[in-house]
Amino acid sequence: MFLHVLLTFFRSQNLEGHGVIQSHGGDGYHGGSGGRVAVYLEEEIYFFGSFDSLGGSGVGPYLTAGGPGAIYIKDKRYG
Repeated sequence: MFLHVLLTFFRSQNLEGHGVIQSHGGDGYHGGSGGRVAVYLEEEIYFFGSFDSLGGSGVGPYLTAGGPGAIYIKDKRYG
């Protein structure tokens, strides 16, 4: 059994710009589950992109895909 955990963690006063923040599971005999994305912001968010955490595709005879991951966003201005 192989276990791979991916965690993307951001702690910042501001998050600005465009783009994609992602943590996807890998493809394989059984697809890997999506990873985790955690964002902790102190002051402002001016991010106009997207967050993704998707499971990988299964390629074996059962085509078992991985489940989605989790995305957590904490804006400390609101508790």
